Amino acid sequence: LADEILSLNKQRKKLGEEYWDKLHHSAKESMESYSSSLLCTGGKGVPRGITGILAARFSNYYNVPSIIYSIMDDKAVGSVRSVRNYSIMPLLDYCRDFFIDYGGHDFAGGFSLKADDIDSFRKHLLKFTEEEGIEIPDKPAIEIDAELPEGYLTEAILDVAEKLVPY
Repeated sequence: LADEILSLNKQRKKLGEEYWDKLHHSAKESMESYSSSLLCTGGKGVPRGITGILAARFSNYYNVPSIIYSIMDDKAVGSVRSVRNYSIMPLLDYCRDFFIDYGGHDFAGGFSLKADDIDSFRKHLLKFTEEEGIEIPDKPAIEIDAELPEGYLTEAILDVAEKLVPY
């Protein structure tokens, strides 16, 4: 079973590479139409199982929120990935009238809509970028997992941290 899982994962990675190459040109064009602040591309034949991987990769590569969708029969299913310090949920909420369903959290989400609505959806995204704007902070935020009271800051805390290696 482990060999089968590894084989399937290799196939998925290969598909990811193949569709990265296939979608790269349309992704770049899309970004230009959204004033370099958003990317939205996809279409028929894009495997549903790699939309999230592709959205994350495009998001990291271009440093903009990225939407990759797959059209299957009469339905489009998409994945959204954002960039650090920009919540994608306001954009998804703005488009909620198009969606059959949608959800996610600040930095990742998914949705489905009628395939016939994809062009109107993309125009609505443009309206969002023009009206609301997508502001990507220049500096990454400092992420704090927890605050420690001053009394905890002793040399003994270093021993605790050493036990947690690698981190």
